[in-house]
Amino acid sequence: MDEYRNQVELMRQALLFYGNVENYTKELKQDLTPVDIDNGSQARFALETLETVEKLKKDMEEEYLDTIKQSLEDQPNQQSMLNLIEAIKKSK
Repeated sequence: MDEYRNQVELMRQALLFYGNVENYTKELKQDLTPVDIDNGSQARFALETLETVEKLKKDMEEEYLDTIKQSLEDQPNQQSMLNLIEAIKKSK
């Protein structure tokens, strides 16, 4: 849950920055606004972080399911559990 709160906070900060009219109109030095100086780096950082977290989450889920699958291979009634794991993997 904290992972999603952090993702939302990253997006919120980027949106606040780009949604602030002063960042487009307030000139700092050499006729540049904060948006000119930022050049999209906050948005790119937020997007890259979201992609990284999503990939890590997916990798962890797959590793978890593979671990369960390996532990079930020697158990009775394993086929029904293995089928369930495969169904979970396919649903993602």
